[in-house]
Amino acid sequence: FLGRGVGELLGHKRPQAGELSGRRQAERAAKAATHAADDLPVLKVSSQKTPNIADNIKSAQAAGQPRTLTKTTRAQADANRKAATKGFKGSGSPDEYPFASTMEGGAGASVRGVPLSEQKIQGGQIRQFYERNRITPGDRFRVEVIDEY
Repeated sequence: FLGRGVGELLGHKRPQAGELSGRRQAERAAKAATHAADDLPVLKVSSQKTPNIADNIKSAQAAGQPRTLTKTTRAQADANRKAATKGFKGSGSPDEYPFASTMEGGAGASVRGVPLSEQKIQGGQIRQFYERNRITPGDRFRVEVIDEY
């Protein structure tokens, strides 16, 4: 009995490394159920605050890039950014859509040079959006460009 928790004594299995606990699986399932296709969180990108980034997103979506994206891991985001911006020679800071932080990002993303100040604004907005909506790898969300602040 020593060193064993109550859950183990009652026959509950302890999750292995990398395995989600039953509670965490239930939380993910509940979260997925609340984010049906029509009810996904929406990241709103202002064409007033970040006009160059908004234009890149609008153009990319018009050319067939998805409006619904799926958050990925930090390691994959780094690989996506590297793949998307490989050979970038434009002026400014490279902005990619779909975002590097999503499964849809990476090679084939629309990449344009934008002012670094816009990149900093957008980076903060995306981080806050992920935190506020508790978006973790595998979670989906929509991206919309709006014409207001």
